[in-house]
Amino acid sequence: IVKRHIESKRFIVLPVLMKSDLTDQPTFRLLWDEAYKKLESATHVIFIGYSMPLTDIPAGFLFGEAIRKSTKIDVVNLSSQSCRA
Repeated sequence: IVKRHIESKRFIVLPVLMKSDLTDQPTFRLLWDEAYKKLESATHVIFIGYSMPLTDIPAGFLFGEAIRKSTKIDVVNLSSQSCRA
């Protein structure tokens, strides 16, 4: 059901409020399983405005296990760029 709503070339891994949601909620489990598959086959991963806290064990596991060492990784950090109001 969820696959038809996911764009084939880009994928956003959504944060969860409570870590138990990953195991308790079938939708979250499906999304994180799909994220793992996408990250595992990715040749280029771009992180946009995300600083992963040490306590975010599920995200750390996901990124650390799924992303291959040969995958190109870019981090977009807009806070380090000057902004004009």
